Amino acid sequence: MSKFDDENNIWVNSEEAVILPDMDYPVPILNDELLINSLKKQRQDDSILELDIAYLNSAINDREYDKPLIPRLCMLVDARKGLILSQNMVTPGDDVVESFYQFKF
Repeated sequence: MSKFDDENNIWVNSEEAVILPDMDYPVPILNDELLINSLKKQRQDDSILELDIAYLNSAINDREYDKPLIPRLCMLVDARKGLILSQNMVTPGDDVVESFYQFKF
């Protein structure tokens, strides 16, 4: 931490403990038996599917919200082919885990 010492007209640096917040990462659990059975019947290949939510480098002013929103994009990609298979915007009221299950491709 740095602070200015007015008496000596210098900056004084000191060591402080870093406080890291506990992060809660939701883990999606698939309970839909029909979907599970449908997925089991799909043809298998060597694709590597990655699913993530990314914050976009912009802000959106929306009348529904008091502050500007930083948009989030939920994406499903094929890492081997370098293709975006599906994507959708996640709004502040959306359930993040549920948004993973909303992909259609």
